[in-house]
Amino acid sequence: NALVNYLRDFILTSDNKLATEKEEYEKEVESIQEKITELEEQLVNEANIRKNMEDKWLQEKKENEVRLRETVNQMDQTSLNMQMAVAAKVSAENKCTQLSEQKKVLVKEVKNSRKKIEELTDVIAGLKATIAAQQAQLAVSSMTTNNNIHRNSIQSSSPSTVNSNQNLHIHNTSQTLDS
Repeated sequence: NALVNYLRDFILTSDNKLATEKEEYEKEVESIQEKITELEEQLVNEANIRKNMEDKWLQEKKENEVRLRETVNQMDQTSLNMQMAVAAKVSAENKCTQLSEQKKVLVKEVKNSRKKIEELTDVIAGLKATIAAQQAQLAVSSMTTNNNIHRNSIQSSSPSTVNSNQNLHIHNTSQTLDS
């Protein structure tokens, strides 16, 4: 009997021990399950965060590529504008050089024209002097002719007509000299 009691106590103690261990084991399994669930949730959250970060990175990458293309296009346009400005500057410099050369030619032409005007003015003055001298000679010649005509007429006319003709001749002579 004592052996049976002992065995019963041993079995009972073993069963209680096993039940307690089983309970502790189940609690431990449940705790591990909770940790696994918690870690899975954390993993899902981290995966979502990673996906969001990747999406954001891809979006920023696309935006940066667009900005880069725009910047390259602006640089190309600026380079083209710069080339056009340089070409315009060279063209303007060439035009300035050409105009400067034309100005030099025109200045020379103006100087030559002024010299020709001075020479022609001198020639005109000389011609006027020659014409005046010829007119004076013509006047003197005309006076001489008129005097000769008057003398001839005086010699052939009466004395009162002679006086009148002489006065007329003096008057005509003074008018000719005035002109």
